[in-house]
Amino acid sequence: MNSQTSLKEQNIELPEVKFPEDQSIYKAFKKRKSKRDMTEKEFTLQEISNILWAACGINRDNGKSTAPLLWKHHLYVASMYGVHKYDAEKNNLDKVLEEDIRSKMAFQDFVNKAPLIIILGINTDDMTNEWLERLGGKDFYAGNQTSAVSQNIYLCAAAMDISTVAMTWYDKKFVDDKLKFTGGMQTFIIHPIGHGK
Repeated sequence: MNSQTSLKEQNIELPEVKFPEDQSIYKAFKKRKSKRDMTEKEFTLQEISNILWAACGINRDNGKSTAPLLWKHHLYVASMYGVHKYDAEKNNLDKVLEEDIRSKMAFQDFVNKAPLIIILGINTDDMTNEWLERLGGKDFYAGNQTSAVSQNIYLCAAAMDISTVAMTWYDKKFVDDKLKFTGGMQTFIIHPIGHGK
């Protein structure tokens, strides 16, 4: 599929990640900030592929990620076409929900207009390490890992000159219920993303 194919598809093979060569980490840090001003312009699959790979895609032959992950991280992409789940190993998106849930996810109006909302989740049932409870607990470590993924999204957005903001003030129960999460599977942060005005 090419980079113009829409998110309305059920299963989407994302294009190989490709960033312009003039985007440096220094420029990204210099421009990194929370930005809520965004238009409803849709993203190409190339842009979506770049953002998701930067968040926690595979960047080494041994299968390790762009983020420091002790446990698998789960990324979902909510759009007007429903919700897709990101598969980093296959570099594709699989639709898990047909419904557009963006307007009910959060409590601020700008979120409704964001063409993409990346949902960051982790399954705390995967966290079986015996040291966890004596060193802060599962939620503490899940929150730390999610924050690393969130920062990657921020830096990618800065490099691409697009808007995003990490949000913990959202309807977590609604999102988790819509995605049919059970057991320890839960969301921790959402990232509305859009082109700046």
